[in-house]
Amino acid sequence: REEINDTRGRLYKIYQEQLADLDASGHLRLPRIMPEGRSSWHLFHILLPTRRWRDRCMDGLKARGIGATFHYQPLHASPFARKTLGWSERLPISERAGETLLRLPLYTELKTDDVLYVCDALRRCLTGRRQ
Repeated sequence: REEINDTRGRLYKIYQEQLADLDASGHLRLPRIMPEGRSSWHLFHILLPTRRWRDRCMDGLKARGIGATFHYQPLHASPFARKTLGWSERLPISERAGETLLRLPLYTELKTDDVLYVCDALRRCLTGRRQ
């Protein structure tokens, strides 16, 4: 189990390094892990500026053979919460995350070159250029 976590952690860090400039330029937001925090590195996600950009990147990655998907539906906005709990209040931060979060591939069989390919394809979707 530790070996699996180490592999995913290594790939996660490559994503962080390769996409840092896109985070700094405001094209996307990378996940943040507090220094005292621990992670199982079970997924890697980014936040894009708008739902339109998220969908554009998802489609662009798919066209390049990359399975990236949205991941998060705010619980309060789910049919269950609305019907069963009668929830009607809006939670804009959660809703924005649900609309703009894109999960990138992260699994133990992924190779460094695969992560670099994903990063290059994402960069092309966002900026029209290669790194």
